[in-house]
Amino acid sequence: MKTKMFICFTFVFIMACNVFLVPLLHATTAPTGVEVSVLAFSTRMIVGKVATDGGSPLIVKGVCWSNTSLPNISDPVNTDKCTKDYDPKIGEFRADIIGLDPDSNYYFKAYAKNAVGLSWSSEFFSTATGTGGGTLIPTVTTASVTITSGIVTTGGTVSSDGGATVTARGVCWSASANPTVTSGTKVSDSSPGGSFTSVISGLSAGTYHVRAFATNSAGTGYGEDKSFTITSGGGAAAPTVITAPVTITSDVATTGGTVSSDGGATVTARGICWSISAYPTVSDTKVADSSPGGNFISVISGLSAGTYHVRAFASNSAGTGYGEDKSFTITSGGGTMPVLITLSVTDVGSNRATVKGNLASDGGAIIAEKGVCWSETAPPDISDNRLKSTSSGSGEFSVTVTGLSSGKKYYVRTYIETGAGEILYGSPQLSFTTTNSGTPESPIVTTTATPITVTHHSAIIEGTVLSDGGAAISDLGVCWGLQYHPDSSNGTCVSDNPLETEENFEVEISGLTPDTLYHVRAYARNSAGKTGYGEDARFYTEYSGAVSDPTVIITSISRVSSEQTVIRGKITANGGASISDKGICWSKSPEDPMFGQRISSNAGGDEIEAVITGLEPGSYYVRAYAANSAGNTGYSVKEYFIASDTAEGVTTVGVSDVTEYSAKVSGNVAADAGTVIVEKGVCWGETSPATIENIDNTVKYSASGAGSYEVTLTGLNPETKYYVRAYAINEKEEILYGIPELSFTTLPNGGPITAPTVQLSAVASVTSGGAAVLGQIISNGGSP
Repeated sequence: MKTKMFICFTFVFIMACNVFLVPLLHATTAPTGVEVSVLAFSTRMIVGKVATDGGSPLIVKGVCWSNTSLPNISDPVNTDKCTKDYDPKIGEFRADIIGLDPDSNYYFKAYAKNAVGLSWSSEFFSTATGTGGGTLIPTVTTASVTITSGIVTTGGTVSSDGGATVTARGVCWSASANPTVTSGTKVSDSSPGGSFTSVISGLSAGTYHVRAFATNSAGTGYGEDKSFTITSGGGAAAPTVITAPVTITSDVATTGGTVSSDGGATVTARGICWSISAYPTVSDTKVADSSPGGNFISVISGLSAGTYHVRAFASNSAGTGYGEDKSFTITSGGGTMPVLITLSVTDVGSNRATVKGNLASDGGAIIAEKGVCWSETAPPDISDNRLKSTSSGSGEFSVTVTGLSSGKKYYVRTYIETGAGEILYGSPQLSFTTTNSGTPESPIVTTTATPITVTHHSAIIEGTVLSDGGAAISDLGVCWGLQYHPDSSNGTCVSDNPLETEENFEVEISGLTPDTLYHVRAYARNSAGKTGYGEDARFYTEYSGAVSDPTVIITSISRVSSEQTVIRGKITANGGASISDKGICWSKSPEDPMFGQRISSNAGGDEIEAVITGLEPGSYYVRAYAANSAGNTGYSVKEYFIASDTAEGVTTVGVSDVTEYSAKVSGNVAADAGTVIVEKGVCWGETSPATIENIDNTVKYSASGAGSYEVTLTGLNPETKYYVRAYAINEKEEILYGIPELSFTTLPNGGPITAPTVQLSAVASVTSGGAAVLGQIISNGGSP
């Protein structure tokens, strides 16, 4: 009986000259952040934007249009009313649209497609114009909506007059989405300047839509559609909230929001909530924010790869209001730049202010210093004024700036200085105005970063009163707890008794739990009832049992190139205390990579994963590490890899004809691998990654140079899993390992015959005519 075996191939036809090697096993998601906007629009052109490619190069992008509302078209490339742009670059792109009827209404959607899928923007509505003289309709943005006692305040900004005088501007609203000056009710504004404010009153209870507009000789341009709700009864309503844009660095998402209206009642909670499903609520995962003011910034970290949704929220006695739903994607192997945020300015007095920041991620850099800088002119930098934070490492920190002038406006932002001397500034830049002198203020206090002593159950904390705030100190002490910025509401506070008159004071805290991370702050209160707090300091209590160094191993080194190298490891023992830090360190020095560069890992549990980018081609030595709360650090055995700027020119194509003792492995070296290839072959092993260091597990192919090849591995053990990679050595003696690394299991000795095992391996080559997707037969099931 004959058995037929089939391998399916998919051909993706791409009308472009660029060549991409796309290993399907590494593709992540469809493109995200697709937008279409009226940055410039007439009968000729509109602008689209793609925020990220989802981890796989863009194949095509463009804009589709219609006189009626647009569905998501399954094949925009073969649709007449869709533009096609084959440039793989992300960001803004121009779509030339010819033949629109002047003064007609159109709906637009931008799209972007990669090897994984097709993504669409939300729908945009506008009116085409056709003056023939190069004049465009005005460009307008709609201001945020605030509601107070049934009165709606909004407005807009005319960012471009389109090349002609703006003859009318204002807002129009309706119960339906995308109101126009003809379909809805409008309020015109005659004030000068680009920005304007409009007030809407007398509305009945219900949900409305509003847009700013501006008109010139070419027609009318509209801003974004914003919805709002009027509640009945004249009482308090849920707050009105706007979700801030989301920025991604590595696995850290930075967003936040603005409470544009408290709904007529005090806001009791605000922050962000997120989920893998759209429109998350406070019953999902959330981050609360306690900083004052309408704007707030929130950070989400430690996320796994995938797509998430986030909304800002605010609650009052009437309920919880939410901002827009925004989606974002975390990809494995994100960037490694530090993430630094300027969070808030609080406790502003006549000559001082407290600035709060967050180093959400160090991005693998050694942080030599962090703090804040300020100036009376924007933007401030460290050459103006700066003050170093006493806390170290990643996380939130606060600095109290003193010596300011009363009644002055200042600009402030956070900064870090890396071990390489590079200065990086946080965002956003904030501003504040000091008060006039003469009124008692909060005392100025500092917390000593490291406790004087720490035991299993107690610690002695030191604080310093720098200023009494203009009134005598009546109480001072420390607050501690398990949360950041402890006070009497979320921790325990103890006074220094008897009250010390010296600037420095010490307080002992007891009843602590061994091997636990605590936050602590010094505080001082004066006779005017004002309380000031020092910086948040952290410490671990001693572990009560025997401790040792954690035990760590490296499990894999993959996708080795100068652009990206992924190192994975595992903590096999914590040394008797909780793990406080883990990651990867590497160096070009074989003696000891422990003193080279370092990157912390946010992987869950005992797993360690770090992505190293920006390596120069060459040899590197790497160790995984883990530190526990007892102060012990353990390192893995030293491993070795070579990073090359041409590693993706080598492909491990497939494994075939697997028996008990042998297997065939095929590879390919691209013609543009970068240099002359003097040797190529296959390496294998029972652990990942396979390297050529063990010459007994290496098979050299009979010919050199570019091209496809196949070798036979022999001497294998039955029923054993092996890892295998193609390799090539160039004239510079650089070793180029193929991607992806594949694995297979040899047949059992005399085992039964089973069905063949087949898997998809990679896209081996892409041309302007198509792409060949390669499959591989892992096992013939014990029969040819």
